[in-house]
Amino acid sequence: MKLQQAPERWTPEFQNKLNSVLENEDRKNLKNGSNIELVQNKLILRSPNGSRFALSVSNAGVLSATAL
Repeated sequence: MKLQQAPERWTPEFQNKLNSVLENEDRKNLKNGSNIELVQNKLILRSPNGSRFALSVSNAGVLSATAL
């Protein structure tokens, strides 16, 4: 993400625009406590009962899930 440089004089309009850009970009991020996590380059899914599984893929394209 590349933000524009701040003006020499702070204005409420600039701050509102900056807040809007940051909030929009933040919505794209994965959040802790959601059903999907990225931890140490691993994709982790949470099942409805709260169990967590790390997904992996083999060189042949076979998907597997390992309980955590």
